[in-house]
Amino acid sequence: MGLLEYLSFELHDEPFNTYNNIGLAWIWRSLLMNQIIDFYKVITDKEKYSFIKIMNLSKAEEISANYEEAERKLSDIKEMYDEHEFETIRSKYLAHQDLNVPKVQTDLFVVKKINEKIIELFNYLIAEYKKEKIEFTTDILDSFREIFSTIDEYEKVKAFLIAEQIKGNKSVEIVRIANAIKEI
Repeated sequence: MGLLEYLSFELHDEPFNTYNNIGLAWIWRSLLMNQIIDFYKVITDKEKYSFIKIMNLSKAEEISANYEEAERKLSDIKEMYDEHEFETIRSKYLAHQDLNVPKVQTDLFVVKKINEKIIELFNYLIAEYKKEKIEFTTDILDSFREIFSTIDEYEKVKAFLIAEQIKGNKSVEIVRIANAIKEI
């Protein structure tokens, strides 16, 4: 979800963003599609690793937990999923690629909220089952930030060199380039 947010909100002023780069738009769309498909996988009883199956297996194994609270949290997630018609998007558009479906819309803030609720339920079950808490990393997001930071530096160097060329300078000391990057 972090990468989806980064591509949505933090790249608007960048030379390459989801509005002017088809590759980034494709990555963004793929991430959003995967997020919606993952919602379905964790809330339906038909999927192998859904919360329902995990809780049913845990009950069968007589693992002590507050299942009523977990089921309430899952119900909240399902309500949001249904209220915002993610099932229509998943079923008609993503799973079956029905091109006759009228305009499909979703709200990234709702996607984020459902994602947060899923992580909250996951952490709740981990605590109830007395398992070791899992720390999620931002390694992939950080690597994208590094890529765009490097592109920013390249753009600064390019702008500086073009300005120097316009002034008629045929060469530039590296120290001046480094200082110009720091100033910009």
